[in-house]
Amino acid sequence: MRTPPVIRGAGPPPGARGLLHLVREMAGAGGTDLHLKVPGRPMVRVDGALVPMPYDRLTPSDTVGFAQ
Repeated sequence: MRTPPVIRGAGPPPGARGLLHLVREMAGAGGTDLHLKVPGRPMVRVDGALVPMPYDRLTPSDTVGFAQ
């Protein structure tokens, strides 16, 4: 099994541009799925394993911002 990729970023999830930013990071890491669940951290599926992204836990307002 491969070593999980290092995914850039840190701190709070990126605001208004958040979803596209997370999808781009997922693709850059070779991920196939992006998992977003309040109050968890964004997760990416890479080679069948879920890898946490280096962001703070999601809040309801984060996910509302993703939808706007």
